[in-house]
Amino acid sequence: MTVLAAVLAAVSAFVWLAMPLVGGVPSAAAQEPLSPAVAVPSAPSAPELTPEQADGRDPQGRVVRTSPALDGVAVYSVAFEGLSRQLSGTLTELAEHHAAAEAARNAIETASERRVALEELSGRAQQRRGKLTAERERFDAARRRIAVKAYTTDRLGEILSAVAESPQEGLRRAHDEQLLAEAIRIVHDGAEIVAERTAAVERDLETWGSQLREANAELATNEQRLAEALASAERLAARAESLREGMEQERPMTLVNNSDLPFNALDAYWRATNALAITQPTCRLPWWLLAGVGRSESNHARFGSAQMTADGRLTAPVIGIPLDGTKNTRAIVDSDGGLLDGDVFWDRAVGPMQFIPGTWRRWGADGNGDKVVDPQNMYDAALAAGRLLCSGGPVDTIAAMRSAVLRYNNSESYVNLVMARAIDYSLLGVPAGLIGEPTDPSVLAARGVAPIPPPD
Repeated sequence: MTVLAAVLAAVSAFVWLAMPLVGGVPSAAAQEPLSPAVAVPSAPSAPELTPEQADGRDPQGRVVRTSPALDGVAVYSVAFEGLSRQLSGTLTELAEHHAAAEAARNAIETASERRVALEELSGRAQQRRGKLTAERERFDAARRRIAVKAYTTDRLGEILSAVAESPQEGLRRAHDEQLLAEAIRIVHDGAEIVAERTAAVERDLETWGSQLREANAELATNEQRLAEALASAERLAARAESLREGMEQERPMTLVNNSDLPFNALDAYWRATNALAITQPTCRLPWWLLAGVGRSESNHARFGSAQMTADGRLTAPVIGIPLDGTKNTRAIVDSDGGLLDGDVFWDRAVGPMQFIPGTWRRWGADGNGDKVVDPQNMYDAALAAGRLLCSGGPVDTIAAMRSAVLRYNNSESYVNLVMARAIDYSLLGVPAGLIGEPTDPSVLAARGVAPIPPPD
């Protein structure tokens, strides 16, 4: 290689070294696409219900749960409160794990973006290091060629020739020597720049490598946290659902807050008056009047050892004393061969609403949709009692209510007791149902409710 060629090679390498070093975080458009983030599970949405199911009935129209319209009624039982507290605690825990999962997911997303950026920076730096290595080899080759040129030159011959050389030859020789010196300087400077930049790239690679390891460790840690949070959330969601099911099963066995009224009995009275609002819309019988009768007749199906089950059946039949004319009763001989009351000599009042067999034959009804008319079923008995109370016309004033109850049991003291209990139940904050809230002044006065002024 001539001195001129060595100079040109050195200048070419030096020009390449003037290019800027790679640096900075690449733009979002340059980053690799991230893998989809793991979604935090949410509470499952409730399935759409048919109109029958929305009222707590199955597709065949049978009552299978208390009416959803009454779900907002405040209730109490020791078991129900225990389940409620457990559910509240579980839901709080579930929310915390959802928040932890969301935080881990965000951290994973951040760490993933950081890892992609660092990998791109490291990749570019490695490419830069490869180019610098190639340039260092070029400068090393140029230095070797210049050194060979210098050591193989016949310096004595050059000195002797210089004595006899012409002025033009002297100028050319001086120019070549100047070029060689310039080439030596360029190669030396270029080699130093390559060394400096190589060292800088190595430092960057070490820094980015350390940061990449940290990002990978952070990513692994948060992936583990996310997995743990999601597993805990799934477990807690299943537990919450189990507790909700337990509360739904227990709810019929509760009492309406601040009362002695069982929730399942309320459902029976409420359904009965809603049914009558459709079949006998002019009656306008309020549910709480039925509740007053039910409390007075059998303590809401809790007479003796009896209890009402979720479908309205009683755990033990409610059967009154023989109506044989003793103990202030009217003598009524057996009218059903003992079919309903088990007595072949005298009739007895049966079921939670205390119908005698002959009266049941007239007013009995299927209140729970099971195609059976059973006086020992609370839903059936409540609907039958409502039909009897509505038999004399509208029941939307205090006077009409007293008359209806008197038809049920011809005793003024009984009427007074039922009305007192009914008015108390009317203040429990239960939805009025299809008949709407009472508006008659006598009812409002009895309940201590101020009447709504008419519009101007």
